[in-house]
Formats: sequence, C-alpha cells, structure tokens
Amino acid sequence: MPWRLKTRHHLFPVSWDLRKHAVCFREVDMGDVSERTLQVAVVVSFAVGFLTGWQANKMRRKFLDWRKKRLQDKLAETQKKLDLA
Repeated sequence: MPWRLKTRHHLFPVSWDLRKHAVCFREVDMGDVSERTLQVAVVVSFAVGFLTGWQANKMRRKFLDWRKKRLQDKLAETQKKLDLA
C-alpha cells in the first residue's frame, strides 16, 4: 500500500478513511458532568502526571549516577593498566 506524509510526524496510508476507522464515543452533554467532577478529574490527572514525572526523574538521576560511577571505575582500571605497561 503506498504511503504519503500527511503531517510532519505521522504516516498514513493513502486510502485512509477516518469514517471507517473512527472510534465511536457516546455523546456527552457538558451539563451531564458536574463542575466538581471536572475539578477532581483535573486535579487527579495533574497529580498522576506530576508523580510520574517525579519518579521518572528520580530513576533517570539514579541511572546517571550509576553510569558515572561505572565510567569512573573503567577509567581508573584503564589508567592502572597504562601505568603498569
């Protein structure tokens, strides 16, 4: 199937028809959702994103510290080998 670039980041088949592949959602009138529910949803969404980012940064820092220590150890080992040679 031939492909063409429709946007900068996504490739779609030439015969892509959104009506055939659309996901059906139940129509929701905004009157059905209370303001309090919406506020809770926004706060929970923010909290989950914040905690996920915090944990990801914590894991990244841990990885960078491990890599730094590993490279320092390899450098010390290599320098020791060069001094002995």
